[in-house]
Amino acid sequence: MLLLAGAVFYVMGQKFEFASLLAMPTEPRNEITPGIAFDIVIATAFSWIPLAADYNRNCRSQGVAGVGTWVGYVAATLLAMGLGATVSGFSVLTGMEQTYDPAVLLAGFGFGLPAAIVVFLSVMTTNVMCVYSASLSYLNISPKTPFWKPALCIGVLSILGSQIPGILDNFQSFLLVIGSVFIPAFAVLIADYFLIHRGDYAVDELLSEDGGRYRYLSGFNPAAFLAYGLGAVLAYYWGWASPLAWGASLPVFLITAASYAVLRRWMLVPRAQLA
Repeated sequence: MLLLAGAVFYVMGQKFEFASLLAMPTEPRNEITPGIAFDIVIATAFSWIPLAADYNRNCRSQGVAGVGTWVGYVAATLLAMGLGATVSGFSVLTGMEQTYDPAVLLAGFGFGLPAAIVVFLSVMTTNVMCVYSASLSYLNISPKTPFWKPALCIGVLSILGSQIPGILDNFQSFLLVIGSVFIPAFAVLIADYFLIHRGDYAVDELLSEDGGRYRYLSGFNPAAFLAYGLGAVLAYYWGWASPLAWGASLPVFLITAASYAVLRRWMLVPRAQLA
């Protein structure tokens, strides 16, 4: 990926002026506004949080996990998105046929085979992560199930789903749905960890059979459900019914996190249960 990105940026720099990308006129494509585009990018980032967590939970320390996540995910994502934006921008400027297939776009600039290899390997690795994470989620529900059973079933279902005609045509809508679901959820999780528990969970109680102090009300945290519900409704309204010019992701995240902190601290949980 690094070699391909370096080669592409070098060739692009030889053939084109990067300043021309910044001078491109804004054109609405597929009814995507700047706000929706921002939401798609944020949703993509949030959708990978559980997968990164499933892997970095095995790190020796929080510091190592944080550095590994930033270097392996954040830096790689910025590089990949920057490469995609650059190639897409120059393809528009040169009048190439627009497509969601990066290998086709890169082939137009002489990188067809290397791009196809990188895309193939990236798809394989990312989907292995998806199957692994989904399998762990199932094992949280049924811990005694052998790992290979959910992994095999989820893998087969994923392959069958990939064969649905025109599935990539709805990929952007899928990302917006992901954002509506994931952003409020992680707003609650982040607020709970940093604002309520000050970055310190009692791991023994968290993993105990009865949940200890984290059992809340018969195993449910009402503040979390209410805050999440509010965030999901706002995400739908501001993302689909009445899109905001600057995107729904940031306001939904902040409102959900703030709502949870207020509900959790002062309204729906007895003070005796506060950590």
